[in-house]
Formats: sequence, structure tokens, C-alpha cells
Amino acid sequence: MRLIATLCLISAAVFCGYWFYSARMMSKLTAQIIADAPHLNATPQTVTGFPLSFRLRLEAPSWQGRTGGIRWQSPYLDLATPSYQPDQIEFTLASEQEIEIGTQTFVLSSSVARGELTLERNSQLNLFMLQMQSLHIAPSLLLQGVADIDLLLTQDGSPDYMLEGSARDIELAPSLRAQLDPDGILPQHISRFSVDAGIEYSNPVMFGAPLPAFETLVLDQLYLEWGPLHLSLGGTLSHDAGNLDGEATLKASNWKPLHQLIVSSGWLAPDMAMMAGMLLASQSDPTTGEISLPLQIRDSKIFLGPLMLAELP
Repeated sequence: MRLIATLCLISAAVFCGYWFYSARMMSKLTAQIIADAPHLNATPQTVTGFPLSFRLRLEAPSWQGRTGGIRWQSPYLDLATPSYQPDQIEFTLASEQEIEIGTQTFVLSSSVARGELTLERNSQLNLFMLQMQSLHIAPSLLLQGVADIDLLLTQDGSPDYMLEGSARDIELAPSLRAQLDPDGILPQHISRFSVDAGIEYSNPVMFGAPLPAFETLVLDQLYLEWGPLHLSLGGTLSHDAGNLDGEATLKASNWKPLHQLIVSSGWLAPDMAMMAGMLLASQSDPTTGEISLPLQIRDSKIFLGPLMLAELP
């Protein structure tokens, strides 16, 4: 019995030593990452959570883009990791954050903003997960609000990653909605948007380092459900010298809502609307109206045959 008690005391002492040593190393590592990353800034607080976890609050965290045109900041960022699995990091963001683009500031408010990181020993990213609920942006920035956002990036053989994302009940900014649907043909909210893709980066994604450029994007499906308009896009894009090239296929469950959107948004000149409608109708399924359009992407420009549809940013 005395031996068991002695072993328990020794185990407790060893675990206490491990926790306090790890907490000290966590503080040093966090401070070092912030010091070595000029685009990051934050003030780390004391590590807490003994004995089951490590918890660290970063006060006033901020991130600035390489060119300085974009800046993000939040009142705080909470980090937590189990004592037995320190490479699995959970994070929680403040209910209000700010994004500065140029001279304008946008406030992002949400009821939930949390996620998870899983890292290798060399700080290489294995997993990134983000969840947001009841997101509202003021003033509106492309979007005005989103009910739910789920994003998951998982490593699929370095430096390859799988991306899965979805958003529900999306409200566009009034200015963007006026451009896309000036006649109010479609509902106020986009029901669902989702993406499933494979991404090959030029280098592994490292925590605290700038995101490397991607070389290849295999788009399994980009899906949009907006009232009667159901669109899906799949294909493969390569990125070289700042340009995108590749092939993709755009599918619509019915060509008529797609044609209405193209015409009402002004993407086509009025004298081309009838010709475009005849072309779409001839390419569609006569029973369901479903249509499949092969697209070419050359030098970041999207083509349908010889016709250029749009230019990617």
C-alpha cells in the first residue's frame, strides 16, 4: 500500500513538473512566434488551466497583409489545448472583430467564432477548422450576413490539402445584390454555398508563416443554391506567375433562371439576350432544362468557346 502511495506521489510530482515546464515553454514559443512574424502582433497573458489543459489568452491580436492593404484585429484570442495532446489547439475569437481595407473599417460580429488547429512538431499545419454563427458585417462588405459558416482544411500528403466549406442563409450586400439581381428575381438570401476541393501548395503550410502560393486547385464541386438557381462548378486550375489556367464545367439545374440572372445583371448586352437564350436552350436537357457548359480558363479569364465571360481577380 505504501508503495502504491509512493508511486502516486511520484507520478503527481512528475506530471506537475511536466505541466509547469510545458506552460513555460508555451509562453516562450508564443512570444517567439509573434516576435519572428512581423505581420502578427499580440500580447500573451499567463498560461492557466492546470492540470487538465493549457489555456492562453492573447490580448489585442492583429494581423496585417504583406502589402499593408488589409488588417485584422480582435480584442482577444483564446487558445486552449489538452495537457495530454498539446499539438491540438482550440481557439475562440471575440464576438466582435475588425477588418481594415485601405482606409475603411468593417466590424464583424457573431454569436460563435471558434476553431481548431492541429500541428506537427515543426509547426506544419495538419488541420484547420473554423465555425461561425450569426455573422453580421457592418458596413456590408460583399456580404451583409451569414447564418452559419463551416470551414475545414486537412492535410492530404504534404504539401497537399483538402478543403471543405459551407455557408447557409447568406445575405448579400445591397450594392452587390443590385448588380447581380437588379430586378429582384431571386430571393433575398442565398440558401447554401459549399466547396469541396483539393489544393496543392508550393510549400507546406506553416503556423505563423505567410500562406504559400497554391500551384494546383482540383475543384470537386463549387455549389450555389439561390432560389430556383442551382449551380455547380467543377474542374482543375493551375496557378503560375499570378495567372490561372485550366478547364471547368458549369452545371445548372435549369437554364432559365441562369439566363434571367445573366440578362438582368447586365452581363450580356440586350441584343445578345435572345441569342444567349437560344444557345442555352439548345444545350439543355429538353425534359428537365438541366444544362452543362464547358469552360476554359486562360490567363485568369473565363471563356465559353470564343466568348469571354469574366476575368478573375
